[in-house]
Amino acid sequence: FRAAPGPASGPATSAAARPAAPAGPSRPVRPSATASADGSAPRTLGDLRATLGRDFASMQQFAVAAVIETGYPTLSIARLFRVPSWKLESWVEQTLRDAPRPTTTR
Repeated sequence: FRAAPGPASGPATSAAARPAAPAGPSRPVRPSATASADGSAPRTLGDLRATLGRDFASMQQFAVAAVIETGYPTLSIARLFRVPSWKLESWVEQTLRDAPRPTTTR
């Protein structure tokens, strides 16, 4: 595999020099104003509950909301909830798939 040359005015960048793509759900997640500037997650479930401002019917709903609504990294939230990151990612993806789509009327 050969890296494509960079712009004519700048030096070429190799694949090794480029930052790696962030791990997470396959769909982009909208970060909100509650996510910290460095992307770190809260340290406790109480802090997270205070950030989201409500209670949840299940741990799964709580964890998914932490990723989707706040934009916290999936891996950090998975560690906080002590679930495998792949499982949390699948919950997030399923929630996004099942979410109602806005309809357009003409």
